[in-house]
Amino acid sequence: TTVVHFSTPPEVQERMLDVYKARQRPVLWRDLFNQQPDEANEKALARCYPELLSSRERLYEKWADVTIDYYIRNEDSFGVNDFLREIEAAV
Repeated sequence: TTVVHFSTPPEVQERMLDVYKARQRPVLWRDLFNQQPDEANEKALARCYPELLSSRERLYEKWADVTIDYYIRNEDSFGVNDFLREIEAAV
């Protein structure tokens, strides 16, 4: 088994917060959502969501056999053969 991690750079993670706020879905926070007393939900979300993504990124990097760069995999020319070559080169 080969575990592949698709990296998500910080600037992309910032956009992910906007997308999440626009269409919230269930999330496994694993104790990373800590709303302070008298803190508005949206403010708590803006504070905690980046930490959630950062935490996940660290875990994925730790356990992955291969990491594929966000910008490389999002190039229009990046296809299945490129994906397989990236994996083969790394393992």
